[in-house]
Amino acid sequence: MANAPSARNTTWLQRLAQPVFAAQAAALARAPGAPLESVLATTELDIRPSRPPDYQVENRALAALGQALANSPRTILQTLTDTILEILRSESAGLSLLTDDGQRFYWPAIAGVWQPHIGGGTPRQFSPCGDVLDRDAPLLFRHFERRYPYLPPVEECLLVPFHVRGRAVGTIWAVTQTQTAHRFDREDLRILQSLGSFASAAYQVMESIEAFDREHGALRDSHLALRENAEDLVRFNRAAVGREVRMIELKKEINELCAAAGQPPRYALDFESGGKAKGE
Repeated sequence: MANAPSARNTTWLQRLAQPVFAAQAAALARAPGAPLESVLATTELDIRPSRPPDYQVENRALAALGQALANSPRTILQTLTDTILEILRSESAGLSLLTDDGQRFYWPAIAGVWQPHIGGGTPRQFSPCGDVLDRDAPLLFRHFERRYPYLPPVEECLLVPFHVRGRAVGTIWAVTQTQTAHRFDREDLRILQSLGSFASAAYQVMESIEAFDREHGALRDSHLALRENAEDLVRFNRAAVGREVRMIELKKEINELCAAAGQPPRYALDFESGGKAKGE
C-alpha cells in the first residue's frame, strides 16, 4: 500500500520486495530447501502449556487500537505491529500485504528487532506468508530459514492470515530469534487471530484513505487544468478585445482621412444601429 524504498541504503529483504529484484527472488524460489512439514510446529500449540486468557489486557489493546484508528489512521499498521510485539512478548512483529500483482508480499510495518526491514518483503510463491495463504490457516514455523534460505535464522514464527471481502490479502506475524525467548502457545494464537480481525478493518480503512487521496489528487489536477484553461481564456479575451479596440481606432482614422479628402466615411461606426461601412 506504499512504495518500496530505493535500492540504495536498504536491507537485502527490502530490495527483495522490489520488482527489479523479481528474477533474483524467482531464483530463490527454485533453490532447494527443507520440506514445508519439516519446519512446521503448528500442532505443538495443542500440547504446549498455555497461559490463561487475559481478556482485560486484550480488550484494552483493542480499545487503544480503535482509538488510534480514529485519531491517526495513516499510522495504524505500525501501531498494530507495536501492539502485537507487546502482547505476544515476541522479539519482532509485522504485517505482510500481498502486492497488487499478487507476486510478492510487502512489509509496510514492523516492530522490534526486524524493524530496519520495513519496506522489505518476500516472494508470494516461496515464503512463510505464501504457505499460510495457500493453506488459509495459521501456521507456526520453527527455523524457517531451513526452507527459505534468504530469511534470517529464527526460533519460531507464528503467522495468521487476514481477509477482506472473503479474500486473503495478507498476514500478521510474530517472531522469536533466541532460544531463551518466549515460546508461542494457544493463547498467543487466539490473540493474534483476534488482532487479525482488526488488521482486516485497518486494511480497509487504508484502502479508503488511498482511494480518497487518488480522488483528491484527480480533483486537484482537474482544478489546476480548469484554472489554466480559464487563464488562457482571459488572456485570449484580453488580446481579442485589445485587437478590436485597435481596429475601431484605425477605422476612425480612415474615416477622418476620408472626410479630409471630401469623401464619405468608409466605415459605419454606429454599432447600435448595426450599420455597415460603405463598400463592405
